[in-house]
Amino acid sequence: MKKLLSLALVFGLLLIPGLVLAQLNTPTNNQTFAVQPQATSEKKIDVVYFIYYGNFDCQLIEPKLEAFAASLPENVSFEVLPVVVARSYVSQEEYYTVNQYADLFFTLDYFGQEKMLRNEIFQKVMDTLANTGEFALVDMDYQLGFLKEYDITQKEYLEAMESEKTDRKIEKALNYIEKFRLETVPAVVVNGQLLVPYNANRGADVFFKTVNQAIEKALAQKSVPAKR
Repeated sequence: MKKLLSLALVFGLLLIPGLVLAQLNTPTNNQTFAVQPQATSEKKIDVVYFIYYGNFDCQLIEPKLEAFAASLPENVSFEVLPVVVARSYVSQEEYYTVNQYADLFFTLDYFGQEKMLRNEIFQKVMDTLANTGEFALVDMDYQLGFLKEYDITQKEYLEAMESEKTDRKIEKALNYIEKFRLETVPAVVVNGQLLVPYNANRGADVFFKTVNQAIEKALAQKSVPAKR
């Protein structure tokens, strides 16, 4: 698929179950399990969790995301990134909405406040969608007003968006989204090799258990000695 679907479908704004873009054998019970710790001298594997502020499922599983992240061993690098889209993928309006939320994420992340404010943002966006059918925190003035409440000025907003740190994160997000043709969130990319999408019909426990299986597999591959 060369183009992403419409915004409402792509990011599950209407609570559409995730598409199965990559599959693992998932167990039938709904109990999550912790990844077994590996030797800390091994190279870390990279785990990236994609979110979108306009997605109900992302908000729904947020409490379990924190527990999942806390359970990961030291040799697993965990990062949350927002969905970012290239201009050619979607309409101008959709491009603006998705990337404005990404800009908000990157700004708050730059100043170390994104994780703390994530639930508040989800609630504000979902309440507005439910009551008006419109997206909150997309208009630039509205967004800057929100940031000002947390002592982030327009100058600091620009500082965050023009930083090398943000550039690296945007590039990484775009590369993964393009590589895996990401069409739904939440979703996890394990070590740049496997996409695990969320399936609302299976629920959060199965989702995180499937992610942990993928992490276990990646760790096992790391520990296999290279052939000479």
